[in-house]
Amino acid sequence: MKQKGILLAVFCILFQLCYSQHVTFLGVPITGSNSSFSAKMVQKGLECFGDQDENYYFDGTFAGYKGCSIVAVCENKKVYKVGVIFPSSTNMQEVRKNYSDLKASLIKKYGEPTYVKDAPPQYTCTYGIVVSPYNSYGKAIDDFSDNVELKCGAKWMLKDGWIQLEIMCRDGGVLSNEVVLLYFDNASYKQAAAFKEKAKSDL
Repeated sequence: MKQKGILLAVFCILFQLCYSQHVTFLGVPITGSNSSFSAKMVQKGLECFGDQDENYYFDGTFAGYKGCSIVAVCENKKVYKVGVIFPSSTNMQEVRKNYSDLKASLIKKYGEPTYVKDAPPQYTCTYGIVVSPYNSYGKAIDDFSDNVELKCGAKWMLKDGWIQLEIMCRDGGVLSNEVVLLYFDNASYKQAAAFKEKAKSDL
């Protein structure tokens, strides 16, 4: 009887390992403590230059682009999202090319995006607000307030989370334009959100 109980426990552990998977960044699952994830990013060659509000910040090369800024977004010291800001430029054509190249690479790996809003060839930044074409539920947004313009983006809805690629403009593109890539893990976010709700219930 005891042996059956042990076998059942082993089966449950193996089941969780097989089906509780995570979105990965640089081959590392987006889960666990912020300090542990940070150490793994350093092992991958990124340079950690600080932490603030539980988030960790890195510099390094990503997808062949040098000088990327990377942030591991955390809640309750648990990582659930990673953002990459590629090198900025005032040359919108250069930024659009980077966006197109990265999008093509992501399509090769993950297939066609679930949602896409590509800017027209003559597109130029008009406003200086960071905008995503999608809300937190992955639904396309068609209109914004007067000072915000729908820009260029693509989103891949995965089994374990999502990946989003977009163009971000600062000060109407006068100062800089950047490509931003986000990796979001569902399970890790749910764990963080559950802890936050539990903390509220203590009040």
